[in-house]
Amino acid sequence: MNIVNGNNEAFDVNIPFVRDAILYYTIQQYFNNNDKKTGEFIYQIEETHGFSFQNGLKNEYSVII
Repeated sequence: MNIVNGNNEAFDVNIPFVRDAILYYTIQQYFNNNDKKTGEFIYQIEETHGFSFQNGLKNEYSVII
């Protein structure tokens, strides 16, 4: 899937680091852009629910809501 940014340039959300960044910043919005709380939350769901960025948000959505 390609998304067009403000400069009309497309980038591929299937590239792992792009997907990871989108997922991280999506979760971070819940914590008012607080890196520490975001990191703690991600660590907690990785440990308790087997959450993984590598699976992509589509597969992990039910874990984070």
